[in-house]
Amino acid sequence: MPEHITRATPAEDRAAAWRSRLSIFVAGILVFETLSGFSIWLLPFGVPNQILVLLHTLGGLAFLAPYLVYQWKHWQRYRNRALSHY
Repeated sequence: MPEHITRATPAEDRAAAWRSRLSIFVAGILVFETLSGFSIWLLPFGVPNQILVLLHTLGGLAFLAPYLVYQWKHWQRYRNRALSHY
C-alpha cells in the first residue's frame, strides 16, 4: 500500500458508518416512531392523536425499506466476525 494512502482503523470505520445518511435517517425515523407511539399510547384519543396514528402508520411503512437495507448492510459487515458482547 502506498505511504500516502492510510487505512482507516475499525473505530474510524464505525464512526463513519454512524455518520452515514442511511444511519442518520434510520435513527431519526426510529425516534419519530417511538415518540409518536408513546403519544398514541399515553395521550387522550382525540382528533390530533387520530392524525398521529395515520402519520405513525405511514412513517412505519416508509421506514421499513430503509431499515431493512440498513440491517442487511449491518449483517453483511458483521456476519463473519466472532460473536461478542460488543
